[in-house]
This record gives sequence, C-alpha cells and structure tokens, in this order.
Amino acid sequence: MSSGEEQETTASVVKEIKKQSSDVNILKEYKEIFSKEKSDGSDKKDDKIATESDSLAALKGLIEEKKASIKDDEKRKLWEFGASPHEEFGKTLDDTYGAFLKWARLKQDTTMVNVSKALRRIESYAEWMESASSDLTEPP
Repeated sequence: MSSGEEQETTASVVKEIKKQSSDVNILKEYKEIFSKEKSDGSDKKDDKIATESDSLAALKGLIEEKKASIKDDEKRKLWEFGASPHEEFGKTLDDTYGAFLKWARLKQDTTMVNVSKALRRIESYAEWMESASSDLTEPP
C-alpha cells in the first residue's frame, strides 16, 4: 500500500468517526480524558490516605460528604452514575470505585491509596458521564 493510499484510508476512517459521533470530536475527547497530566492526577498536601482494605469505605465516605455539600439537586444527580455502563459488564458501582482506587495507589507503597486523588478522578469521570449521558444511553 502506498503512503497516499494509507493517508486516504486514515482520512476516510477519521471522516467516518466524525460522521458517527454527531459532531463530537472523539479524538479530541480521547486526548482530553487520557492526557498524561490528567491520567497521572496530582497528590495534594491534605489528601486522605488509607490502606487498600479501608480505601473503599473511605472513598464512599468522601463521596457522601461531597453529595451532602451540594445544594442543587441537578448537580447531586451527577453522583448517581446513571449513564455508567458498569452493569452492562456485570459489575457494580463498587467495582467502578475499585478501579479508581487501584489507579490512586501510592507509588512508594502500593498497599496505601490516595483516596482524595481517586475522588477527584471519579468526579471528573462523573462529570464526563453526565455531559455525555444522552450519547451513552440513547441509541444512535
């Protein structure tokens, strides 16, 4: 295959992606979600650290605190994860939380988890899920 044919194929794939995504730039969204800066997250001075075995309960506690601090019912809905596909994969919301907790393990001691860091990442995920909910839950 010549490079011209290869470029044409790539261009046609990108064109099809744009067509299927209802004007949502999938590649831009992917880059935004998985950028190095966002994927590594950040550790902050006052972050809550817990053992791996205590991290799920600690995270659920932080989520409940977060929900209780939200006055607007629409914004609180964000934490219901209505568009999350976990059930489609035979998983629970706790399994989803567990994935974020694994991502937030401390590099220097993988038996410890930065629960606050996991919460920030879950909040980002929840915001994205809510903003894309119609694309995720309604058939094309």
